Amino acid sequence: MINLKCFLSAALAVALSASSVSYADSFPKNIAIERDKDVVGYKIDLTSSLYPAGVYTIGKAFPGAVLDFEFGASISAILYACDTQDGAGDNDLSNDDECVALATLAAADSTVDPLEAKKLWYVLDINTAGSGTLTIKGSWDQVSGGSEGYNQTSDRDGDGNVDYVLVRGDYNGDGVTDLEDIDAAVEALTDTGPKVVEVVGVFDSSWMTASAELDWDASTFIELGANTTLQCQPDARLYGPSLDFWRSRSTATRLVANEEGADNVVVRGCMIENTDLIDPFDANTGGTGWGATPLFGGIHFGGCDGCLAEGNVVRGSPHSGFFMTRNNGSTFRGNTAYATGESFNHEGDSAVLVNAESLGSTAIEIVNGGVPSNCAANDWILIELDEADPQRKNGSTRKVWAAGWIEDIDLSGDPDIINIRRSGLASGRNPGLPGAASSGNRIFCSEGDKHAFESYTEDDAADENGNDIVAKNNVFEFNRAELISNVAFQIRGVNMDENECENESAVTCWHENMLIRNNRASDVNNELVQVRGSRGAVVEHNIGERTGGVTFTFAAQTCSAPYDDSLTASTDQRECSTSTVLRGNTIRDCRPNSGSNAVLGGCVRFNNGHERISWFGDNIIDSNIQGTAYAIAGDVKASEIHMAAKNIYGPCLTDGLNASGASPLTSPLYGSASFENCGLGFAAGTASNAPAISWRDDHTASLVLDPFKVSGVVASVFFSDPVSAYDITSPIFQNVYINGQWAGYSGTFATLSALDLAVQCTPEYEGLTAIIQDAASASDCTTGGGGTENWCRCNGSDFVNVDPITNRDVFMWLFGSGETASGGGVYGGRVENALATGSSLFNLSSGAGTNDGFVISGVTLAKADEGMLTSDAPLGMQEQAGTVTNLTIQGISFDGITDANRYDGFESTDFSSDSMVVDISGATAGGSCNTGTIQVDKDNTAAGQTLYVCENSVWIDLD
Repeated sequence: MINLKCFLSAALAVALSASSVSYADSFPKNIAIERDKDVVGYKIDLTSSLYPAGVYTIGKAFPGAVLDFEFGASISAILYACDTQDGAGDNDLSNDDECVALATLAAADSTVDPLEAKKLWYVLDINTAGSGTLTIKGSWDQVSGGSEGYNQTSDRDGDGNVDYVLVRGDYNGDGVTDLEDIDAAVEALTDTGPKVVEVVGVFDSSWMTASAELDWDASTFIELGANTTLQCQPDARLYGPSLDFWRSRSTATRLVANEEGADNVVVRGCMIENTDLIDPFDANTGGTGWGATPLFGGIHFGGCDGCLAEGNVVRGSPHSGFFMTRNNGSTFRGNTAYATGESFNHEGDSAVLVNAESLGSTAIEIVNGGVPSNCAANDWILIELDEADPQRKNGSTRKVWAAGWIEDIDLSGDPDIINIRRSGLASGRNPGLPGAASSGNRIFCSEGDKHAFESYTEDDAADENGNDIVAKNNVFEFNRAELISNVAFQIRGVNMDENECENESAVTCWHENMLIRNNRASDVNNELVQVRGSRGAVVEHNIGERTGGVTFTFAAQTCSAPYDDSLTASTDQRECSTSTVLRGNTIRDCRPNSGSNAVLGGCVRFNNGHERISWFGDNIIDSNIQGTAYAIAGDVKASEIHMAAKNIYGPCLTDGLNASGASPLTSPLYGSASFENCGLGFAAGTASNAPAISWRDDHTASLVLDPFKVSGVVASVFFSDPVSAYDITSPIFQNVYINGQWAGYSGTFATLSALDLAVQCTPEYEGLTAIIQDAASASDCTTGGGGTENWCRCNGSDFVNVDPITNRDVFMWLFGSGETASGGGVYGGRVENALATGSSLFNLSSGAGTNDGFVISGVTLAKADEGMLTSDAPLGMQEQAGTVTNLTIQGISFDGITDANRYDGFESTDFSSDSMVVDISGATAGGSCNTGTIQVDKDNTAAGQTLYVCENSVWIDLD
């Protein structure tokens, strides 16, 4: 027997007790429903325990079908075709003019071919319960029957106006089956209330070339009026026009859309494809180029309240695949956007592979001199694989595409090499191609710049009086975005035209209470989520794989600032947001922070002009391909930022200086941080190039992180190098646990062979580090037996020698030209492991500036039992150069750090009156100090332990 799938989604039966009629909106639980090629139907196991004697509605009838019955035991039943679901409510169907008997099921196996039904519903009357299996096999060419056949309008609600049509083939009789047929069917329904256009089969408008016109509508292929549902059956395919049509189009165009302002529109289950736009193309060649012309090749809701797009797929679109503007209470749910936003537009150059590439390849070979001119480091690149994509039109010749980012381009050889990456270092995920690619397969860098799902609001003719245009209570949920050239899910609250979205006293356009949840995106060249012009948005439980992260787009003013009408659109409040909640989101293998369409300055970037952001600690960045994890690049007032990240190429957090629109903190920013393995992309270098935190702007208020946990760095945990002439307020760290061991640390091993057995060194784990204790020398990770400890790093195939950065201090302030760092402190916890002799846990001043008023209280400074070479002798605290003033030391302790290495370079006058310190230099009776400081001199061998207290700015010996 074949398990068969029915196309029907409503008005189908459930089983009730004996001698009662059953009809409702779903199948009985024991009807197995599966699609099998071009067959549709029902399969029912008629066991007596589930189906005692009674009347049961099976579902819609087919004009022609085949019946197979396998007799089990005892059962006696009659299958009827009826005009209504319940056979007019009469349990004796044999006397009912509404029903016609089709087959008797009793005593033996039987087959009826053809099983013809001229009525609408299959109804089964079981006279004697027993057992048997009933299978009815129809055809996708015979989807409905009775009074509602193909292309016949009907009045389902009986109000005298037609409200339903099942469309198949050439509805309007012009000799072509295309999207115009669906539009004509929509227009044929006259009911102003709920109405349904059901679609089956293929509607293909790809014949429309550059010269073709939308004769039936100026701008929309399928336009849906108020209260209209467009329901596509599983085999329905809606094909848009050719590339030449889109490329030459200078008028705003929509493929499926509501009539402007029409509400309560539903589009469900439709497969929409612009086939030419899911193969590489040049948007300019052969046409004017669509430029800024809004061309929507998917689903567009404009001024549409209570509208729903559910379970649709859009493949290829010049603009966003799913777009809503000025909507209220509308939802995009369970849809898929593939290659929308002109992902396959390469604007000129493309290339081909010169040799075959295999699964996992990262070095992609192309013809010498053939690198596309628009490809550069960190750009998004698409590579054609060998696997066919049967979901597309002409699927046998359509291929699956892989997206990645360019690490570098080597033009020195023949062929040229483009090195790509698709996952972060040490992530455990394949960084190369996800499948094989043959010689001659295509390769190009995308020039697309549009999105998958977008919500927008703007002033237009619908609001001639300048009233607020507020899009409220819209939802993106359970959607997928794949192979997208720009943003996956965008809240774009405003039109940036200087003449729109503002009046003399206020900005007039924004989003309110937007919900973006449970969506998933992969292979996206920009953000997972972008927030612009929003109030009260909730972004939760979304997953981005090989995407950007989350960006709050720069706004010159916060939403609460006094409005200034003299400012231009780019410098006023239009992009601001307030009260955004983000929780439970995962960003995995985040894209680089530079290159085309980059998320500048961080996978997650908090820009100026946004306030009251709640970023919860269950959001996670799980690896990035290049760049920074978080950037706090603006004065995000009244916000709380709880950060988590692991396996990050560069810094885990920066303050975003040196990037457009960055601004310093002017009020405290509270949050927490949990970082693991920061700076993996810098096997060697300096303390400044990959710290866990880089803090450089002229902040006048503190970042406050509680708790603050970091494990694994290549450079410093905290590095502050104020930009020239910028004074800075240092952060406050509370409840700290910091292990400054090398990023990617996987353990200490007695032998090289033990390391090789325990730690897998493959491309998926590039960046992992370890200590071996039997290296031949301090620069050897390939031979053992020498009894020398050495650091080794996985380069993707082998463990190789790596040397720690010298003077790599865990906390470090570097002053270039007289800057001052004020305030800040570390309160409570443990700081351990600086990676080389001469490095310290705290280097409070290096250079020509001043560190004033820093506090270290209740902290243990330690060399841990592992994660460092045995010979390493880190310093506890260091004043390397510059000036330290008003340093407060309270209740600190040392673990594994020698007495001589606890304080290096400090003078008695460096400490505040609230300090109690041990073994600082220069503390002799009568020496200068700050009144109130207490010092214990444990290394005073002549007199034993000596206790000093500073009174009237001089030391007094209390022993």
